[in-house]
Amino acid sequence: MPFFGSTNKITFVGGMAVLISAMMGPGIVTIPLLFQTAGWLTSILMFVIAIMLSVSSALLLCEAISSIPGNKRFSKKIEYIKLSQTLISNLFFQRLVEFFHYASLESLTIASIILSSQSVDNLFVDLVNITCGFGLYPDFGFVCVHKIGSENSPFGNSWMLLTIGLIITLIIVIPMALMELSNNAKIQIVSFITMSLIMIIWVVTAILHGLNFNYVPIIGDEQSQVVGTVLFNYVLALTISSVVSGLEKDVPIRKLVLSSTLIVTIFYLSLGIFGALAYKFETSANIISTIHRIETDNEFVQIATYLFPFILIFSMSINAIVIRYNLIRSGICKSEKMAIFLTLLPWILVIPFQTGYWLAIFTNWTSIIFISSSNFIIPFWLYILSQKRKLKITDVKLEKELTEKKKVTADIVPLKDVIVTTSSSHLSSPQSSLTPTKNIIISAKVEGEQDEEEEYDEFTKLFPFKAFGCFEERDENKIDNDNLRTLSIRIAWIASILSLLMIFWILIYNFIEFV
Repeated sequence: MPFFGSTNKITFVGGMAVLISAMMGPGIVTIPLLFQTAGWLTSILMFVIAIMLSVSSALLLCEAISSIPGNKRFSKKIEYIKLSQTLISNLFFQRLVEFFHYASLESLTIASIILSSQSVDNLFVDLVNITCGFGLYPDFGFVCVHKIGSENSPFGNSWMLLTIGLIITLIIVIPMALMELSNNAKIQIVSFITMSLIMIIWVVTAILHGLNFNYVPIIGDEQSQVVGTVLFNYVLALTISSVVSGLEKDVPIRKLVLSSTLIVTIFYLSLGIFGALAYKFETSANIISTIHRIETDNEFVQIATYLFPFILIFSMSINAIVIRYNLIRSGICKSEKMAIFLTLLPWILVIPFQTGYWLAIFTNWTSIIFISSSNFIIPFWLYILSQKRKLKITDVKLEKELTEKKKVTADIVPLKDVIVTTSSSHLSSPQSSLTPTKNIIISAKVEGEQDEEEEYDEFTKLFPFKAFGCFEERDENKIDNDNLRTLSIRIAWIASILSLLMIFWILIYNFIEFV
């Protein structure tokens, strides 16, 4: 298999890089602060729950997609929104799922744009001692700054319409957002390698800086953002449908999902634990601004910090591509130009969140409302609906198969009575030329009859992918499909209920804190 793959297919390495980039979004920079405020026990427990929910939702969503008749190995390119339109009969709930999916990906993209533009502005201050922009409040007009403060943005808490960092970010991300995902995957491979080096540099630097175990309690006093911050990062279900639709045929999907999740979790926990033990974070600070301010003499750290915003730019292009695919393939947008317009339009929402502490609040609430629902509730619901639909399809298919078998049986004739020629229309009696030895039964293929593979795909292989079973299993003795289906449905119900409980809990907790 080629490392980068063909021009129109995604390899295992490319698919893994895409999923890792999608999960390595803007939420990673707030993980060390989470460990200091929420404590290591609560944070790690939330990561374990998020891993189980994320992997289960992604795999079950893939099975639901593959259950659509004729979608052999995801050949129909059915996206998240198209699946919901197929399985949900109620128009209101269709539109609600479409909006939640759209808002989830857009909120991830907006957060990445904000963080990238802040980092690029800091880069300009470091390199040329100045960055500029157009301010709205409290200073209206052209504003320039010459030093980096304690805030994430060099402009502090000022409201900015445009900055140099934002303009450069948009110039880089928009062309990549217009690419096909298979081509973008090659960029993500380079991004993954670069991100791995950045993580190594940051973690090693934190260890060499010195670890203070008093910085991280077992259970902290601030638990309001632990669910939202962690769940904000594991967005497998939002992206997986676009990835599997473009994969090469021999790529194992379960291995792809598990490998991507494992690598991302190692990155998160390593940076979260060692970053929290090494540095004391301000309330609105993140790992980039903190390590950049403290490790001023470390050239490797400075280079890694400069490279990180470009990693975010690469990752946000994936979200833009997935949004475009969903809008077009679901039929919401009839033209690609309209899909591109709707993808880029919400980016104006970055204006009020470019500076100050608004990014953390935006990340927390969009995660709770949109991302958590789209990743950890709706996919399980869609899977359950697909199983109900599958049972109806199976009854119809089996009845049709039985009818076809009866028809074929009626056409079966003994070999001693016929000679089979190359044409099924030329059958002659062999009474004088053939001496039969046994009464062997055969049947000839007639016009319009399906070949074995097609018949297998239509009747037997309704689920070419199974979330927790074999990929292509035809031997009933090796796997009990009914038991497997029951297990998967139970997992879907338990996971969706757990997700609902967590979301309700964090909403109540935040409401109490607000009051």
